Amino acid sequence: MILHRYILRQVVVPVLVAALLLNVLFLLVELLRIASVAVGVGLRLADLGWMSLLLLPGLSVFTIPVAVLMGIMLGFGRLAEDGELVALAGAGIGPGRVLKMPALLGAAAALLGMVVSVWFTPAAARTMRGLFVDLTRRNVAASLDSSKFYEELPGLVLLCGPRRGPGAWQGFFAYDLRDRELPLLLVANQARVGDSSGADLELQLQDGQACLLQDEQRRQTIAAFSRGRVRLALDVLVSDRTRFLSPTDHLYLAQLREMAADARQPIRLRKLCQAAWHRRFAFPLAALIFACLAVLMVAPGRGQSRSRSLWLAVALVAGYFLLMRTGDALVEKGILSPSYSAWLPDVLLTMAGWWLWRRRQGVAR
Repeated sequence: MILHRYILRQVVVPVLVAALLLNVLFLLVELLRIASVAVGVGLRLADLGWMSLLLLPGLSVFTIPVAVLMGIMLGFGRLAEDGELVALAGAGIGPGRVLKMPALLGAAAALLGMVVSVWFTPAAARTMRGLFVDLTRRNVAASLDSSKFYEELPGLVLLCGPRRGPGAWQGFFAYDLRDRELPLLLVANQARVGDSSGADLELQLQDGQACLLQDEQRRQTIAAFSRGRVRLALDVLVSDRTRFLSPTDHLYLAQLREMAADARQPIRLRKLCQAAWHRRFAFPLAALIFACLAVLMVAPGRGQSRSRSLWLAVALVAGYFLLMRTGDALVEKGILSPSYSAWLPDVLLTMAGWWLWRRRQGVAR
């Protein structure tokens, strides 16, 4: 029991530090990656903080197994560097007893990763999509500056007069070419942003006219109104601003299974859903595999050090992702099914761990 507590103290701090550093690093990378579509005149500091929190569950699914691997290898690298693993082996303590606590830590990390992957990640991804819908609406409303044409919406040209307050203008002009056979001109004396839902932006107009443009020289007034509402569909802009989001992260397990079995869906999306369903379990389980491999790879009496352990951890993570991409390539070629490709890295690394275990058992004897 004393041995297990001692080993736990050696590895738990490096694991926690590695998890913190990896999450911060990946979070900064993600924020930089989405900066081109997220940053706009409607972005607030609170939005940036909320966005960072929503990114963490998806990142944790990847950082938890890697942190377990790096933390255990650094901890055991320190033990090997100080000769403590050699002393344990000399005292007759075999690899099974040394492996017990790291394996329990890896199992706990795998369970935590599955909970985050199955429940928290889809919920956070859905909220993230809603945040970007709201942010897109605010960006459009804030971009309707006085005396400047707004042409980011396909088939629409908007022009607002002087501002009368937040989300309100004196004068409004809209040129609607979405239906080429019925080009419309909409003018109003006042406009303001109304209550919006979904991916639409509602504008409330006062004292205006809707005109049908018959040709370049003539127009026909088809309606005059004292109050009216116009909904601007922002689907294109929302799609552009959320292109960095995974098409499957916001789906729960049941929805992934339904889409994978739906013959009406594109074949590529069906394969993505099938692979995503299995990876919700396969990647978190890698924490347990990494924990066992980390212990077995740090052999006593072979000049092991913390720096060498760190490089071995990096190489192992790179190998895992290389196997994952290899599986994806085999799926694209029709050689492997998406379900098998999701489990391919885990299976191969488990076989490597079994080989190392048998080898350590032979050395111990």
